[in-house]
Amino acid sequence: MAWLGGGLMARANELEHEVLRLTKENAKLKRLQKEFCSASTCTAQFPKKPMLHRSKSAPF
Repeated sequence: MAWLGGGLMARANELEHEVLRLTKENAKLKRLQKEFCSASTCTAQFPKKPMLHRSKSAPF
């Protein structure tokens, strides 16, 4: 049973490293997105879609 505890600790350590790596990657991607959007107009690339509204005369 001693190996099980060590295995769980190793897995937890592995997951902590993965979370750290993904956190760093996420920060890098957010920075790159911010740089990209400041270099070009993001709103011009992705215009807001018109919203559809329910008609007041709908038979409900």
